[in-house]
This record gives sequence, C-alpha cells and structure tokens, in this order.
Amino acid sequence: MPWCPVCKDEYRSGFFRCKDCDVDLVEELDTEIEKPNKKKQSKTDVVYFEQETFIVNVNDEFTVDIIKGFLENDDIPILTKRKGTGNMHSLFMGIDVYVQEKHFEKAKKLLSDLNL
Repeated sequence: MPWCPVCKDEYRSGFFRCKDCDVDLVEELDTEIEKPNKKKQSKTDVVYFEQETFIVNVNDEFTVDIIKGFLENDDIPILTKRKGTGNMHSLFMGIDVYVQEKHFEKAKKLLSDLNL
C-alpha cells in the first residue's frame, strides 16, 4: 500500500499523490521520521473546555455545521447541547452552541458576519 511521506496517511493501491500534501506517495515509510502534528481536527479529537460560554442557539444541524466550519477555520472549537425534555417525546427547542471562554470575543466578532 502507498503512503504519504509527509502526513503518513495510507492510500489504496492505484493512488500516486497525497490529496492533502500534494506530494508523491511512497511504498514504505521511513520509520525514523515522526508523524507531524496535523492542524486539521478530526471528528474524534477531544477538546476540553475549561469554561464554556454560550454564544448562540440555532434551529438545525446545517447551521451548526456552518458555525463550526467558520469558527474552526480560526482554531476555535465549539461545543453543542441539544435542548428538549429528555425523554423520547422530547420537544425540539434548538441547539445551543458554546465556545471556550477565552475565545468568546473573537468568536462573537466572527459570527457577527453571519447575521445569526
């Protein structure tokens, strides 16, 4: 299997360039080289919030995705909480979006451009 020598991602046979790093793939990785710390945050990364601060309530996941992409582009992770009564007949009351307290002012300024 081919590998990217920069990000160390594995590719299926038939691929020749890394789509993220735009470099030629190699058949074996040099074990001496450490995997660099990628800036991209995956869905499974854990971000600990010391103090969360409410920033906005939205009605749908689509809007959450827009906010998430907009803020994470500036390295501001978000936390979401769904409102409801807590049982299987829960009444949908929106999704609260939170940011870390240290990012609140910057996030508020960035989101003001979205007119939420």
